[in-house]
Amino acid sequence: MEQTTLKYLRILIPGLIFYLGFYPIFKYYFGDVYDIKSLDFSFVTVISILIGGIYYQLNFQYLITSFSLKKINNNIFDHLVRAYGKDINQYQKNELKQRHMTVFYRIIDNDESLKKKANNVYFNGIFWTSSADFFLFGLVFWVIYRFIFSDVDDSRLFSDLFLSLAVLSIFLHVISVRKHITLSNDQLRFIDVHKKKEVTEYFDNILQQLPKHSIEEGSEGNRPSKKRILKR
Repeated sequence: MEQTTLKYLRILIPGLIFYLGFYPIFKYYFGDVYDIKSLDFSFVTVISILIGGIYYQLNFQYLITSFSLKKINNNIFDHLVRAYGKDINQYQKNELKQRHMTVFYRIIDNDESLKKKANNVYFNGIFWTSSADFFLFGLVFWVIYRFIFSDVDDSRLFSDLFLSLAVLSIFLHVISVRKHITLSNDQLRFIDVHKKKEVTEYFDNILQQLPKHSIEEGSEGNRPSKKRILKR
């Protein structure tokens, strides 16, 4: 699946969830005007994209994906540092950690085999982000139908449905994160075998650009002070 299509789905899916989630409320208060059978598909799609675009820009999804994204990126960083194989101090490690994903993507973009593997990662990314969307909207609509619009027809049923959706979604999110790490590990094993030289060159280039005094300070920070030695 093309990346353009995947990006489109990342906007359409949350917008569609939002639209369908509010549909029972619209139908209850406005009647047949919002009968889903009479709505044009293109109209629903456009509205969903607009809503999804706003949701995407506000980055609410990050409330759920931030933890798992950190876990995924840390796993990539640890593998790349092992492939690099050189001793680095804490300051250098922190600097590499800020830029390692750029190195990772650059290596992937310059190798056809890694590009093919990346397609599987991008596809899994839809499940990763969409499960986070479903979890967030599931909680929001559970609150809406349980406490705010409880007079809507079958509101209790809808609240239970959205709560179940939220629970299922967080379970699927955990699975998708594990799958994401497994797929990225497949890429990293290839890099460890075939692209160590590129990792070394990119990391060396980054470290060479660092201010020398900062590197020295970072090295000193890793050494125990004389006072600490005397106390021991």
